[in-house]
Amino acid sequence: MRQPLSFLTVTSPFDLRKNTGSGVYQIRAAFYCGKTNIRRGCTMFSSIVVVFLGLAASLAHSQPIHFIQQTAAPAGQQRVSSTPAPSPTPVAATSPRATDAAQDQDALRVPPVAPNYQSDDATYPQLSLIGVQFHRQQAMSLKEVVELALRNNKDIELSRSVVRSAEANLQLAEGSYDPKLTVNRLFFREVLPVSSSTLGGDAGSITAKGSTGSVNFFGLAPKFGGQYEIAYNDSQTKTNVIFATIDKQFKTNLTFSYKQPLLRNREIDEPRRQIEVARKNLSLTDAEFRTSVMETITHVRNLYWEMVYALRNLQIQQDALRAAEEQLSHTRRLVGRGYVAPIDVTQVEVQVSNFREGLFMALDGVARSDNALKNLIVGDSKDPLWNILIIPSDPVDAKAPVINADEALNEALASRPELQQSDIALAINELNQRFYSDQKRPQVDLVAHYALDGLAGRVNPLSGQDPIEFASTDLTNRVNELSALAGLPPLAPPANTATVPSFLVGSYGQSLRNLFSSRFPTVRFGVQLEIPLFNRKAEAQLALSREEGSQIKTRRQQLDQLIKVDVRTALQSVRTAEARLRASAEARNASEQQYESEVRKYSGGHSTTYLVLDRQVALKNARGVELKGQMDLNKAISELERATGRTFQSFNFVLKTR
Repeated sequence: MRQPLSFLTVTSPFDLRKNTGSGVYQIRAAFYCGKTNIRRGCTMFSSIVVVFLGLAASLAHSQPIHFIQQTAAPAGQQRVSSTPAPSPTPVAATSPRATDAAQDQDALRVPPVAPNYQSDDATYPQLSLIGVQFHRQQAMSLKEVVELALRNNKDIELSRSVVRSAEANLQLAEGSYDPKLTVNRLFFREVLPVSSSTLGGDAGSITAKGSTGSVNFFGLAPKFGGQYEIAYNDSQTKTNVIFATIDKQFKTNLTFSYKQPLLRNREIDEPRRQIEVARKNLSLTDAEFRTSVMETITHVRNLYWEMVYALRNLQIQQDALRAAEEQLSHTRRLVGRGYVAPIDVTQVEVQVSNFREGLFMALDGVARSDNALKNLIVGDSKDPLWNILIIPSDPVDAKAPVINADEALNEALASRPELQQSDIALAINELNQRFYSDQKRPQVDLVAHYALDGLAGRVNPLSGQDPIEFASTDLTNRVNELSALAGLPPLAPPANTATVPSFLVGSYGQSLRNLFSSRFPTVRFGVQLEIPLFNRKAEAQLALSREEGSQIKTRRQQLDQLIKVDVRTALQSVRTAEARLRASAEARNASEQQYESEVRKYSGGHSTTYLVLDRQVALKNARGVELKGQMDLNKAISELERATGRTFQSFNFVLKTR
């Protein structure tokens, strides 16, 4: 009788284990065959399994397998089962991709930092803004906010200061043509040694005392580079020189001088160049001030709309949280009645927690927007507006202007202050080139000088006697005495030929009369010539200014192109924002309908908690996206007005820099 064939049983056909100490994978296979008469079939099956294992090992050869241990069942051991054992199935760990992933993860060796972190239970903080009393609110329009920024913004104040500095620099340059008046009066007393006895007598010195003074009036001519000077000098001197016919003198002098360049510095010189540069710099600072004001207005407008978005987003988060809390209460009632599973309550609680987190994040956005806006419009931190919540009052549904690309570009090229800055920089460069080109010319000056002199004084009492006779008075007197004893006539005094004209005798007034009567004129007239042999400084400055002019022209071309790109980008942003707003409005409307429908189906038992929660999230996001689209459109409109230079016209502002 044939013995029944026992089923082949494979115990742990693939036992894939990893030796953590050596990193060696071991594959164990055990085969248990039946009786002796079926050992041959068991051996054949075992051979097939061994071949299969070898094939699997070759496929996993990408990983270093150091040792494979194969264990066969003892020949006399068998297991009998009523059902056949399942056929061996290849293990996923032997695939090359799984082995590579394991190797990469082992090579990364991420350190265990806070492996089982969980936050402690804590109460939620109060919904409030730091430093701002939420119940104290002040509605402000966009124009009011912009006006506050123009009055109080620090950047605007710095720009105003730059303009005032440019005005001071212009006044400084124009001061080069202010005439200068100098006045001086010196008093002196001089005792000078002399070697002639006829001058100083036995004292060996002469004495002079008096005073001198002058009044000078000089400056530069505002045209043609001339220089003028009017000088008046006078002196009053008293001396004891016996040979001085007038021992007390009043001298006066009046001089007129003028120097006119004929080549270099005639058309332009350094003072005139500085004045023209200062004027153009003033215009440049005006343009820079306009640019700064436009950028500030644009920034304030964007922050204003961000404040609108932050407040409205806070309201959206509050509404979403309120709806989730109502859903939680409703779900709990349904659980109590046995309509839904208790796990649905957990799902809604997770939704409530997520929405509460979004509420605090929205509140943080309100705080950031409020602080950023106040930083631009409040001049002092002590201003009461710092502690009040600003509520934007302008309607948010701004309409984009109807303008095509060509009109916008033409308007930008006519109004953008950056182009004015480029034109002014080019004009300054042309002025510098003209000046340095003039400095290469020779210096030829026409010089004219006209002077008048005056003199008057007191006649020296000793001038009536002959100085030689005065020196021998004692001898003459003795001779006359002896002549009288001898009956001879005395010696006649020698005749003194020294005479003083009557118009020279007088005081300081007589000297002035002699001055203005042109009794003693002096005239000088001529030409001064200066030829530079090596004028490398002027040549280098001219070359540098020409290169600078070439750079300015290149930057102007770049600026034209950038403005064109700016206008196109702004127009495209407006159109894109309009399309996004329309699409987001449609999506929000559909989300509202879906949410309401899902709530109705849930109340009727035809929906699940998961779908209701999903519709809540979708509706909240759709409302936020719609609001963000409107704010992006408002910002795009402000950027378009900045790009076209219409920022001031949109607020009816007239900017006065001076």
